[in-house]
Order: sequence, then structure tokens, then C-alpha cells
Amino acid sequence: MFHRMIGGVVVLLWLGMLVHLKRWLPGLDLAASSSIWRAGSGALYVEFMPLLAAALLIFPEQFARRFSPSSPMTGEPVLGAGFWRISGYFALLASWALLQLFR
Repeated sequence: MFHRMIGGVVVLLWLGMLVHLKRWLPGLDLAASSSIWRAGSGALYVEFMPLLAAALLIFPEQFARRFSPSSPMTGEPVLGAGFWRISGYFALLASWALLQLFR
């Protein structure tokens, strides 16, 4: 439950970031509004990475069922919910580091 609350807070902060993008992250806003297609798409990846981290924290069981390879003997997912939670925290840390580059 604790991980889901952290994911919910990340979603709220992400929405606030999108609303106040020009004030909080002017470099990211400049890259996103660039006329160069490649720079704009890279900025979109940086903008949506916190949302991926929140999804990994809120719904790790669904990621384990859908994206984990299954064991041939038991048919259960090899990568459990704990792996996807850790991946969510790693994605959150990586997205925070990328957003700090655009401050």
C-alpha cells in the first residue's frame, strides 16, 4: 500500500509539472516546443518517464502478469511484483535525474 501511495504522489507531482512546465523546467519546455522533431520526441520521453515509474509502483502485479516471462514448469511469472516495484523506484530515480538536467 505504501508503494501505491508514493505512486499516487508521483502522479500528482507529474500533473503539477505539466501544468507549470515553463516555470519549473524551462529547458524541458524549450526542448519540447522545439521545431526539431527528434529533440521534441526526446523531451516527451523525459516528460512521461515519471508516469511510467508511477504505473510500475501502483500496478506491479499487472506488470508481473503481463510482461514477465512465465516458468515452463509452473506457469507462474519469473519476475514477481517485487522486481517491478524496484524497477519503478529505479525509473523514478532516473526520471528525477533527467528532470534535474533540464532545470
